[in-house]
Amino acid sequence: MQVEGITLEVMRQALDQAKAGRQHILREMQSCDPPPAKQLSQYAPRIRRFNIDPDKIGQVIGSGGRNIKMLQAAAGCDEIMVRVCYTVSFRGAVCLV
Repeated sequence: MQVEGITLEVMRQALDQAKAGRQHILREMQSCDPPPAKQLSQYAPRIRRFNIDPDKIGQVIGSGGRNIKMLQAAAGCDEIMVRVCYTVSFRGAVCLV
């Protein structure tokens, strides 16, 4: 050890005390955390995700995005995202998908 005058036993005791202090703080923080809500708020956006066949991605999007726009209007979604990993996400306040 580089520090003179501090024995291994004193260092071990200090580290144990610091660990106990950190654990106490974490327990106190956890006791203040409210429990999760039983129901989602009516204002929370709804999200639905689907995996699609890579060969069908063109059909989902449509020429010029026509199919995506129709899906968005029919489902009442704010946004439809098509990701590179072939996941389609519908997001919105209503989202009837």
